[in-house]
Amino acid sequence: MAERYVKITREKLENFFAACGFSKRVAGKELVFVRANQHYSDVWIKVYTSLPADGGDVRGKGQDAIRVAAAYESDVPFRDRGKSFGIYKAQRVFRTGTEEAILDRLYERMREAYAFTNEWLRRNWTHLPQQKRDSAPAAKTPSEKKL
Repeated sequence: MAERYVKITREKLENFFAACGFSKRVAGKELVFVRANQHYSDVWIKVYTSLPADGGDVRGKGQDAIRVAAAYESDVPFRDRGKSFGIYKAQRVFRTGTEEAILDRLYERMREAYAFTNEWLRRNWTHLPQQKRDSAPAAKTPSEKKL
């Protein structure tokens, strides 16, 4: 039996992202939730929810999924890749099951993206523009729970 589509309200999504330390941006006509990596502020986790920037709730059944990605965005180019480029794209989060299950899957994708950005920073630390550096991310530990 196929799982049913669940519409999550704008308020519930905004509260979820606020609790996770994300802020809002507008990309085109869509509201995107973003959070900078704590070790390097030009590396971002981005969550595309399909919430319209001008108000209202998410699109209807089958029209879109929630997408989680990570990107480098800076006024200083990184090597030969430029000032803005994607570094990670997670598996889509389909709005099926319960609201709780959807938010759990979304949280897991956001954690995966954040862990990937930490690993990407460790691999590229010596090539990053100096003025934006904080401290290199430490190796991931099993007890690490925060996003």
